[in-house]
Amino acid sequence: MGVRRRGVLLIDLLVAMAIIGVVLLGVLPMMRSEGPLQLVTGSTMVATDIEYAQSRTLAHPSDPTIVVLEQDGSGYRLALLSEPEVAIDDPDGRPWVRTFGEGALADLEGCTLEGVGLIALPDDGPEAVLFDRFGRLEQEEDGAVRIVNYAGEQGVFVRAATGSVSILASLPEAEADPTPVDVGDAKVVEKGGETATQTFSIRR
Repeated sequence: MGVRRRGVLLIDLLVAMAIIGVVLLGVLPMMRSEGPLQLVTGSTMVATDIEYAQSRTLAHPSDPTIVVLEQDGSGYRLALLSEPEVAIDDPDGRPWVRTFGEGALADLEGCTLEGVGLIALPDDGPEAVLFDRFGRLEQEEDGAVRIVNYAGEQGVFVRAATGSVSILASLPEAEADPTPVDVGDAKVVEKGGETATQTFSIRR
């Protein structure tokens, strides 16, 4: 007459724990890496679009292409300086609007962005990345865009003197309540054969 097994043997518990451990080894790194991966993806997208705006401005300096940051931090759009409220079309013929959690940035839900030392559009408008006809920032000091999520932050840095764009792990802290500061020179924009003068400020 055979002996009946009762309960769970120690070896059974060890095998079960080993299986759970292997599963966790595969799952936990994915959970930990999602936040940093979002920052890398977001900053790369922003940097690419800033460089595209720069190249379009070099080709059409009379009406620069600008990167307008949404004031609620939800995303940005590419527009002409003469019509900053209207997004230009992207290569697919759709408005060049990038919103975290939607469309091309669908995987970046939970991210926000903010400008650091960028020009503010007239009438207390949003901040924007604006280049001159030589591809330099239309301001004396460097500017940046900070992308933030639960894992931390990453920044897209634009050097004023050269217009070079780079991605940095961290940027200087922005003031909580930035104050507009006069830039000095006004910008003349051509639209429909007419010229319009716009004065900008930098939020420090």
